[in-house]
Amino acid sequence: MTFWRITTGGALILCGLLIGERCYRDYLLAADQPRAIAARGDLGADERRTTDLFAAAAPSVVSIQTWSTSEGSARQDGEGGSGSGFIWDRAGHVVTNHHVVGDARRVAAVLDDGRTLEARLVGSAPWADLVIFWSGRPSTPSAIRSGS
Repeated sequence: MTFWRITTGGALILCGLLIGERCYRDYLLAADQPRAIAARGDLGADERRTTDLFAAAAPSVVSIQTWSTSEGSARQDGEGGSGSGFIWDRAGHVVTNHHVVGDARRVAAVLDDGRTLEARLVGSAPWADLVIFWSGRPSTPSAIRSGS
């Protein structure tokens, strides 16, 4: 009889601690007011380089839209996909991942300025998860800068 009293008492204490801890954390430690936002100082040199790099590369990033149907009309029954890529050069070559494109019959790249360009497959390396498309627009702006 003593064993069951001790076991029941221990279980009740454990339940009380578990419930009490949650109430303590959720209600007693919760802030009444949002934390004040402190002004941040200037960015460090490496943070400035990183933000400059992102700002320079952002216009070369494209949205990739794919369709499994040859018409390429609105997606039907999950027959399309999307992903991202980047413009590699001024000739309009777009690099993306193979898993983004898969077996798509039609691929389009949506540029930073909102234009949509049809893309034609140039090469694919499934083992490296890379695909290169050509947009067919030699005047495609915003190619990513590489090298020094």
